[in-house]
Amino acid sequence: MLRVMFVACFACVLLSGTQAMALAGALPENFDLEVLPASSANGVEQGAIIYKFRNGTVTSQWTKRVLMPNSRSIFSAKLKGTFIDGQLRAKQVIVVRYYRSHPSVDSLPGADPSKPISIVHYDGTVRGEVAGHATLQIHYSHLISRIQSVAPIHKSDASGNGYIAGYEVRDIPVTTHNDYAEMDFALKLPHDPTVWFKSANFIARGQEDWKVRNRLERLQGQLDALSENLFQGKLALAKPQWKSIQASMVALKQDMSGNKDMTVDVLGSPADKIISHLERYKKLSEAHVKLHQKALTQNDYYIHKIQELKLNFMANVVKTMLKSFISWTNVIPTDLYAGLEG
Repeated sequence: MLRVMFVACFACVLLSGTQAMALAGALPENFDLEVLPASSANGVEQGAIIYKFRNGTVTSQWTKRVLMPNSRSIFSAKLKGTFIDGQLRAKQVIVVRYYRSHPSVDSLPGADPSKPISIVHYDGTVRGEVAGHATLQIHYSHLISRIQSVAPIHKSDASGNGYIAGYEVRDIPVTTHNDYAEMDFALKLPHDPTVWFKSANFIARGQEDWKVRNRLERLQGQLDALSENLFQGKLALAKPQWKSIQASMVALKQDMSGNKDMTVDVLGSPADKIISHLERYKKLSEAHVKLHQKALTQNDYYIHKIQELKLNFMANVVKTMLKSFISWTNVIPTDLYAGLEG
């Protein structure tokens, strides 16, 4: 089947850069990658670690349980990030809760076995890049960001004897070298073997044609130049470029007319870059407005507090002056003659 999807205007067929890259790389728009399968052995229950790619975002959530004779640990992890232009950028947070099965084996005899005796927070970074057509190379690292531990609350009775009044969770200082870890691994990407050409805005499948390949390469160069001029606001240059691209698209259709087993999809438009920057600018502007409003609110609050402090200060000064004046007047003799005799 002969099929060419034409871009009629800059805005009517907008697709995100992520979707374009995913399809151009012979990837489906939405797909899952299994990092680690679920398993259960020797007291360790590992949930499946699956990265879910959905319209330019990446998410993952998994748990792990480690069961020992007198203790157990529960790992909870959440990952969230983006997958744009073949680049994976994500943050992962892992929280590990440690429990004691029997309070008698704990150094804190009053600890509740149903509550964790310590909680460790890890902040992780995931960086990935598509290598070739079928591999996603990933580098992962993490560092402890917070440690919480159960500690006794010491108090003294009326006689001065100390006793433990209970237990509370306290933060323990964390240093930058605490349990740093990193690793590299690769994930196999779903791949479409029928794809023989890919670029930011085109994907071709079916029977390969070198003439069509050359035409697509030139078209991609034209679209890149147009995209840059649009981004820089050079509309006078962009208008004739768009007309040239339209003519090249007509020529592409003619080149494909003799090949019924070929399909070419046109993805996105030259306006994608500027649209994404405008959306980002809009979000930054909204955040700036919120910060400005918060600053004004805080400013009014602190001005009010300063006024209160000034009034309290002046009131205290006046009170002190009045007390001093009254104390001084008390020593002044009321009888002039008695005063002179004194």
